[in-house]
Amino acid sequence: MILLTAVCSAFFNVDVNAVSIKKQSIKKFDSEMLYSLESNKLAGRYLEYKLDYILPIGNDVYFIGEQFKKETVQTEVPVTKVTVTTWQYTYMDVIVSKLNSSGEFEWIKNAPLRNWIELKSPHVFKQYIAVPTENNIYIMYNEHPKNLAIYQKPKYEPKDLKDIKTIHGTNFVFSAIATGNGQITRGVIFPNEDYCFAPIQERDEKFFPPEKTEIFVPGADNTIFIYTEDKGKDQFSSLKLK
Repeated sequence: MILLTAVCSAFFNVDVNAVSIKKQSIKKFDSEMLYSLESNKLAGRYLEYKLDYILPIGNDVYFIGEQFKKETVQTEVPVTKVTVTTWQYTYMDVIVSKLNSSGEFEWIKNAPLRNWIELKSPHVFKQYIAVPTENNIYIMYNEHPKNLAIYQKPKYEPKDLKDIKTIHGTNFVFSAIATGNGQITRGVIFPNEDYCFAPIQERDEKFFPPEKTEIFVPGADNTIFIYTEDKGKDQFSSLKLK
């Protein structure tokens, strides 16, 4: 028996002996579901969603994507009367969902990343890294140092979370999401004090990565290599995941 999954529509059991195909509908990863996951309910009405990863692990499939808000801002320069257009992006909530071998969404979790950036041209790219291991899916990104303490509260308000607008002074953190039950463990990988995790160098638009590119290099034995920079200096750092 072979199991094939068609994203957001149905799954199919293919019996190669009987030469038959059995179709069963699955629940869609739809807008209503996305909005219910968004930790900021009001902002959720204005968000777009991008799917970044589809990871088959064992008999299950994991979908990982991110919600973001895009605003076009036009400002007139007082002296020249020239209108300047910029694009402001607020990246929010990395969403991880598990589609099990029965074609059902077993659980859906979110890591409420808060990242704001202003650009001179429209461009959406990954603000985080997702890496699977045997027992966890690691979501790694830059985080405001005050947010980890906020997550420890039994009930925190999304409005309490702090946005980051620069890299230096933040923390490079992880959310480890257990592939079995979806339990989330958070922690700091390193403070962004000197060499920092940087999706683009110094946020310089000359160094834009392609919108669908990967921003890490996989190594052997759950090791990855990431680009880090420090005000014009740069190096690659290796991370070992458990």
